[in-house]
Amino acid sequence: MLRGNIDSAEQLLHSAVQLAGSVNDDELLSQIYYQQAVVSEQKKQFQAALSAFKKYRELSIQLLKDQTTRDSRDKAHSAKRQLEQRARKLIHRVRTQYEYDPEKHLSNVVSETYWWEQLVLFKTQLKSANYAVLVIYHHDSRYLDICTELAHALCTDHDLLSRLNSEHIGLLLADKDEPAEQMHQILKQMLALYPWQRQGLENQSPTVLLQDILTFPFTIEQLELLTIQDEADGRVTE
Repeated sequence: MLRGNIDSAEQLLHSAVQLAGSVNDDELLSQIYYQQAVVSEQKKQFQAALSAFKKYRELSIQLLKDQTTRDSRDKAHSAKRQLEQRARKLIHRVRTQYEYDPEKHLSNVVSETYWWEQLVLFKTQLKSANYAVLVIYHHDSRYLDICTELAHALCTDHDLLSRLNSEHIGLLLADKDEPAEQMHQILKQMLALYPWQRQGLENQSPTVLLQDILTFPFTIEQLELLTIQDEADGRVTE
């Protein structure tokens, strides 16, 4: 076209239509149709020019619609992610206020999400991690409410206590080896001596298990499976 050779341009554009169609490139194809319309108009083939321009307009409008749809979808996904993040924060705040009475001043009690995050962080420290894990288990959450207060009374500033689910309390203990075992035995004795009957609780007292932080599960699902296995082996009910 730049050289003024309209016939050659028309042939090349015809070949270009076939090539663009074979690679399914609608954006390129729309531009080729536009150039075909220009060439046909210069050759005074107005019907062919109109036909090519209609194809150009049809593809251009479809491309614009597709782009608008993609933009809307991206905005919707972005808005959804933002709402999900806000919802998680609100849920965390509500659960913290609902599950843990601030009047009790249980300063070492944290959310289960934060507890698991810290567990993974301590695990990555490997041998330098000066932590062990105590798990208190009972199928009745009323027992665990009392256990939370009893365990908190034994905590230091560096311990982290959390209600992991309706049957488990996790205590990230800032001790290991013999001091951790002493803490394990003290907590077991406290739960064994606690007057559960005075609280209207007649079932078996909760179980306390001590585990090395490196072998402790990474998720609550794995912990539940471990508890089921311990029950099968008779250790939880000892």
